[in-house]
This record gives sequence, structure tokens and C-alpha cells, in this order.
Amino acid sequence: MLSALAIVLICSNWLAFAIGVVSNILVTVLCFMVHNEEIRVFRWGFAMVSIVELAECFVLTALQIGLEHMDGTTAVLLMGFVAYFPKVVVMIFYLAFLALFVLRTLSLPISFVYRYAIICG
Repeated sequence: MLSALAIVLICSNWLAFAIGVVSNILVTVLCFMVHNEEIRVFRWGFAMVSIVELAECFVLTALQIGLEHMDGTTAVLLMGFVAYFPKVVVMIFYLAFLALFVLRTLSLPISFVYRYAIICG
């Protein structure tokens, strides 16, 4: 039986998933449909960040990562539907999460440098 906190967190994750998917798809579509010249210059950067966040949203929802402190050790718990798959599939999802986290962390400074180069260029 799940605790009340676990149920609230799972509901929160699914709500964030729905909002994240809709908003990131909207941003990606609008990047290529808007005819404003300023948006056209930066659209690849916006679309890249939006697509990475969309992929991360799917992976995080599939994993539903939680942390628990047991006997002086912090453990990572997977509460999503991926936890019922074979271990290889779980590891692939977890490695995808780590790779997307690094890609998102790197994409922010790259898009900033690109915008800076366009402005100063």
C-alpha cells in the first residue's frame, strides 16, 4: 500500500508530464510556424532545448525516480512502470535519463553563446 505522500507525488509527476508534453510540443511547433524574424534566428536553439526537455519528460515519467535514505545510505528507487521491465531495459532508461540531463545542461550555454554571437556578430 502506497503512502499518501507517494500517491501525491505520483499524481504530481503525471500532471507535470501532461503539462510538459503539451507545452514543449507547442513551443517546438511554434518555433517553425512563427514568421517573426527574431524568432526565426533563434528557432533551432529553442527547438533543441524543447525537444530535449520533451524526451526527458518521457524518460522521467517512465522512471518516476525517488530517493530513500536507509541505514546511512541513499538509495535510488524507481517507482514508474519501467521498474517492471527486465534490468537491461531499466538500465537503458536510466542511462538515457543521465545522457539527457547532461545534454540539457550543455544545451543551455550553447544556445546562450549562439544568441550572443548573433547579437554581437
